[in-house]
This record gives sequence, C-alpha cells and structure tokens, in this order.
Amino acid sequence: MSLIRFLVAALVLFFLFFRLGQPPVFEYDEARNGINAVEMLEHGHWRGLWFANEPDTWVNKPPLFTWILAGSFSILGYNTLALRLPSALAMLGALFFVYLLGRRYYGEVFAIMACLVLLSVKGLVGHHTGRTGDFDALLIFFLMANSYFFMRFFSGGKEWNLTLASLLLAGAFMTKGPAMAVLLPGQAIFLALTGAYKDLNWKLLVRQLLLFSIIPLIWLVFINEDQAPGRLISYDILERFSDTGFETPQNPSQFSFFIVCMDAYFNLWNYVLYGLLAVVSFFPKKAGFSWNWKDNPLLVYSLACWLSLGLLLSLAATTHRWYFSPALPFVAITMVFLLRKMAKHKLVWVLFGALLLFTLSRRALEIAHEGGPLPPMIEQARPFLEQAERVFYVGSLPTQRDLLYLYFIEPQLICLACAEELPELRKGDAVVAVRNDTIYSLTPTRANILPVSPFSFRCEK
Repeated sequence: MSLIRFLVAALVLFFLFFRLGQPPVFEYDEARNGINAVEMLEHGHWRGLWFANEPDTWVNKPPLFTWILAGSFSILGYNTLALRLPSALAMLGALFFVYLLGRRYYGEVFAIMACLVLLSVKGLVGHHTGRTGDFDALLIFFLMANSYFFMRFFSGGKEWNLTLASLLLAGAFMTKGPAMAVLLPGQAIFLALTGAYKDLNWKLLVRQLLLFSIIPLIWLVFINEDQAPGRLISYDILERFSDTGFETPQNPSQFSFFIVCMDAYFNLWNYVLYGLLAVVSFFPKKAGFSWNWKDNPLLVYSLACWLSLGLLLSLAATTHRWYFSPALPFVAITMVFLLRKMAKHKLVWVLFGALLLFTLSRRALEIAHEGGPLPPMIEQARPFLEQAERVFYVGSLPTQRDLLYLYFIEPQLICLACAEELPELRKGDAVVAVRNDTIYSLTPTRANILPVSPFSFRCEK
C-alpha cells in the first residue's frame, strides 16, 4: 500500500504542478485577479480590490485570495507561476480532504479511487480551478475542509469539529463571498434525511453562527474600504440568478446545464455515473442496493450536495460550468460508492482500470501540450519597457491579459485616461498606448517626448 500511496502522490503532484506556469494567462478572470494583486502589492490597496488605479467595482469579492496572490508575487516575483501556484496548492489541500473523507467512511482504497477519478477529469485540476489563478480552487479547499469537519461532528465527533467547520466556511466567504453557501442546501438536506439535526440545539447554533460571522464582520466593518457590502448580494445573487443579460452564460439552455457541465468536467465518468444511477433506481434489488440513509451518511451527503447545486445552477439565469466544481468531489464519491456496491465480477474492475488509465493518460497529454506564445505586442515591447525608469499607460485599456503582462514587465505601471494627465516627465520615462492589440506610439502635446520605436515614446529631457 505504501508504494500505491507514493504513486498516487506522484500523480497528484504531476497533474497539479507540471508546466503550471507555461500556458499564457487566460483573459478575463485570471488576468484580472493578477492585476488586482499587483496593484494591491505596488500601491498598498490592502483593504479592497483595485483595477487600473481605481476601485474594482466588477470583481466584488472579499480580498483573501488577492492577499494570497500578492504574497505569492512578493516571494516568487511577477510571473505566471506565482499567479497560479496558490490555486494549485489549494487544490492539493482539497484533494487531501477528499481522501480523508473517503478513507474515514469507506477505507483507503475507496479514497484513492475517488481521488484518481478526480485527477482524470478537467473539473478540479484544470481551467478556472486548480491550474489557473482563480478564486475557485481556494473556495473548493475551504468547502471540502468544511465538509470533512462537518461530517466528523455529525458522526459522533466533538464540538470543536463543528467550530472548525464554521471557521472554514468563513474562509470560504472571505474567498468568494456568497459562493460560500453553495453546499449549504445539501448540508440542510443531509441533516433532514438522516435526522442528524437532532444533535443541534439553539445554543450550539448561536455559537457557530457567531464564530462564522466574526471574520466577515471584521472585514466588512473595519477593513473593507471601497466595496459596498450590498453589491456582494446584488451582484452574486440577485443579478446572476435573475438577469439573463448579466453575463454571457456558457450554456444558453438552463435545463441542460447539468448535462453539459458533466460532459465537460466529468467526461467520460459521467456516463458511468448515469448507468449506475439508472440500475440502482430501477433495479435496486437485483443490484443488491438499499437506499438506507443512516447506514451511508457520506453517500447521502454527497448526493444532497451535488444534486442540490446542480438544480440550483440549472435554475439560474446566468451561470458557468466551474460554478459546479465544488460539487464534483461528491459526484466522484457517489460514483465510486455505487461501483463498489454493484461490481461483483472481475471484468467490471478490469474495465474500470482500463477507463481510468485512458482518462488519466488523456488528461496528462492535455496538460503536457498546454501552452502557447505570449501576445506578440508584449514580446515587441518588453526590451524597451524593461529599460524604462517609469512607464505611463495612456488611453483606453488593452485586454486584461495584455495589461497584466505589462504589469509583469513594469509593476509600477501608471494608467492615465489621456496624455493631458501626464506628470512632468523625466529622462527614461516611457509613454505607451494600445490599439488593436498593438502597442502604438503616441503624439502627446509635450515637446520633450521623442519617438524611439513604432511602439512607444521615451523622454530624453
């Protein structure tokens, strides 16, 4: 078993960290998160998120993840690896809690199987989760840790388990605001179906509510500087669930969201899951399966979490596939549980091993071939900008990805709306602007600015 543990650990490290910094930064969320962290570190905006030297009213999230990114940049420098390493480490922690949950209830072999299935799909170790600089990996870590201690308490554990679960839920809030609640409906269903709610009392509930609230309240009252708390609610709940024009959803048909999401993030295991669910639903006796809620608490918890979140997201006006990622560990737990219950023949396990080998190999090849060149304009501008004393960016902003790369080259980049806002320039200053994915020269009304290339100007005064 020690050899198996070593091999599984090696696979986890490979899938999470191999070529982590090689693929170019993704536009939108990953790039914007990086910009928030650079501006936090360079300009001291520790109390809230800023973008292009202004408060960021689009990313209305608490700053925990941005604090961590800023710390990563301060240690490793401004680069893509530093942008993504916190997410990879967070997902490593999340997989560890998946392992702990599976081992606690069904043994180590079960836990390893669930983790290997999750490694073989894109939902956890992929874009917008464990291999990019996005909020979701840290959110999933907090939710998996919360689930572990939540289940420990309701399986006869002491109150400190529930205390840790409450504090971890507060960490989830500080990571992604209201998204911390995505598993709460499933937890409520679990308590109702198993009767575990009887272990609660009002005093215990009040204590846990206070413990959960103290960290978010400290941030909202004493630390938060620029983001209105009401915007967290209106942005992440009301607009997202009611306004079809709020964002462009990945899947325009709401009621097929779950099927499309599973095919993208849990392929090919989604078809195995559907088949197993069909067998136990229509032929439970032949399958030797019994829906005994109290005997299988982790199965009940897993079903409650992923079914409730899948339904909730299917009803939302605007959603993205990675919103379902926090529930994927419980999808894997459900599938492995049903497979072990019904697989009585060696042929089934041979087929399982073959499919696991195929999906792991496919995912490894995908990771090995991730990558691509930097934007051409960044390569063109890098030598000049690296020599500049100060860099001023003037005019309409470029894409978020290009702006982050400019920040990587010159972290103290100063963004201005127009050339008239330029301060008194010194020798070595650079003034740049972007048009149509190219850094173009400017013609400011300053006599001391001279062209040095087709892309920018440098002050020679």
